Formats: sequence, structure tokens, C-alpha cells
Amino acid sequence: MQEIDPIKFEKFYSTYKKEMYYTAFTILKDYYEAEDICHNAFVKTIDKLNKNMDINNTEMKYYLIKTVKNLSINKYKVNQKSIVTHTDFLRNRECENTLNPEAMILMQEDKIKFLEKLKKLKVNYAHILYLKYFLDLSNLEISKRLNISLGNTKTRLLRARKAYTNI
Repeated sequence: MQEIDPIKFEKFYSTYKKEMYYTAFTILKDYYEAEDICHNAFVKTIDKLNKNMDINNTEMKYYLIKTVKNLSINKYKVNQKSIVTHTDFLRNRECENTLNPEAMILMQEDKIKFLEKLKKLKVNYAHILYLKYFLDLSNLEISKRLNISLGNTKTRLLRARKAYTNI
């Protein structure tokens, strides 16, 4: 790795950081994560920057923006997988009997919150979430009970979860 001229690098960074930040923020909708992604993109592309440190180099500009876009999409996907909803407590029913009284009270409160949120959803969405997380039915059982296809069941569940998290 060659030494980087700090003045050129700072000029290069200040020239493209707004576009990179805008790209990351558009995808992530989070100020701090967008900044982190911009920083990571510069770190990731430091070797290529070293060779093409010309500010007017459009190829490098688009390479940086593409790197930011890809990093942002990956981060977005990770964030979506890690969203924790009130439905998680329903998945661990076996643990209910081993919990202390305070934890059981908290679980009851979570169930009440879950049911209150369900009331705010469309009937189809509330019904399918209730069947999935409260009655603990599989997707196949839900599709048979609602007399719809398995693919339709999965689609409704996905849309219902999105609607639930947006409440």
C-alpha cells in the first residue's frame, strides 16, 4: 500500500462525501449509519483511491457511489433481519413456566400490547398475525384454515409484519 497524500485525500473526500452520504441516507434513513457507510466505503476503496486520486475522475466517483450503495443495501438487509417485534415473546412459550413472576407479568403486558396493536391493523393482517404468533400455527395450517394458497399466506404474513412494525 502506498502513502496517501492527506491534502489530496481530504479534497477528494470533501468533493464526494455529500453524494455518497445522500446515497446511503436514501437507503438507510439513518444519519449515523449513513455516515458510517460513507467512512467504510472510503476505507474499503483506499487502495483504488490511491491510484486514481484525481478529483475529476468520474469513474472513481461512480465506483465510490456504487460501493456506498452496495454497503448500504447490505446494512439495510441486516437491519431488517434484526428487527425485534412484540411477537418474539410468543415464540418462546415453553419458557413461560420457568420464568419468575415479574417476567410473567411483563409477558402478559406484552401480549396485551400485541393484541392492542392488532386492533389497529386491517382485519386480514390482524387475523393472520393472530393465527401465526398467538395460536402458533404453521404457514401451511394457516393457508388451510383461511382457504388460501401457501404463497398467498406468506405474502400476507410479510405485509402484515410490515404493517405491524409501522404502527
